[in-house]
Amino acid sequence: MATFRWGVAGPFALNVLEVDLAACGLSLRTIKGGGRFETRETTSALSAHLAAQHPRPVYGAVNADFFSPTGALGAQVSDGDVVRAATRRPEVGMSPSHLVYFGADVFMRTVRVRGNRTVKIGLVNERPDILRVTLHNRFIGAATGTDHGAVETATQNVRSAGGVGDTTRAVVTRIGTAAAGAGMPANGHVLSVKGQGVAFLRANVAVGDTVSWVLRFAAAPPTVAEMVAGDPQLLRASTLLEPFAWVVQRDPRTAIWLTADRRLLLVTADGRQPGESAGGRCQSSRR
Repeated sequence: MATFRWGVAGPFALNVLEVDLAACGLSLRTIKGGGRFETRETTSALSAHLAAQHPRPVYGAVNADFFSPTGALGAQVSDGDVVRAATRRPEVGMSPSHLVYFGADVFMRTVRVRGNRTVKIGLVNERPDILRVTLHNRFIGAATGTDHGAVETATQNVRSAGGVGDTTRAVVTRIGTAAAGAGMPANGHVLSVKGQGVAFLRANVAVGDTVSWVLRFAAAPPTVAEMVAGDPQLLRASTLLEPFAWVVQRDPRTAIWLTADRRLLLVTADGRQPGESAGGRCQSSRR
């Protein structure tokens, strides 16, 4: 059910989409502009893409998370794949069984290689640094990008994860360096390392080896199908969280609520429209 509310004080123009998660066939989906980590599109364009990919109708769409010119600031999971894995930002997600949850993004990740040795993945779809391994997937595009000094390991999936929290197994198909980055396999991933990770990779991984990894978020259910981040989190279990007042300028805002009877409320406040809607304001304190 969709409703519109307008208030002269402000003024404010609010749109509310109420979704009954108990209804058969309804689900929450996230989608990236252009299907890429570093692209942006309007919500109407995203809705059209999603409708073209799936047989079910799209009833509504909202923006999610803050963003920079190189992509969203927080974590995102789309159709079971991690788009980005930031740390310690509020998140909302959904399991494959349509369980909606709220939490704080703490990324937990491990790659298991020859001899049962493990190394942690620090980044997803970003350039590696000297301390952290990066995992690239389909959201990075055709290649991983220019990064001199990175050693990149291309893999081919032999078992794809059913969602975040599930195990992916893959066979190593090539290892090397390339100034223009490594090409993305059609059904695989690329692991990129620099600095101290290079010695570990060369000592423990060879072409033909099978490697495996599990990506998890600490506050999430065992398996996650969809997830987006945002900031700040206003309420938890009907309790107002710590006072916040870090954003005082009125701008377009998006909020999401989950009620006790499993209704999802998607709320937008229009902004930057003088005389019609000044936008929402992230400002509160305990009373």
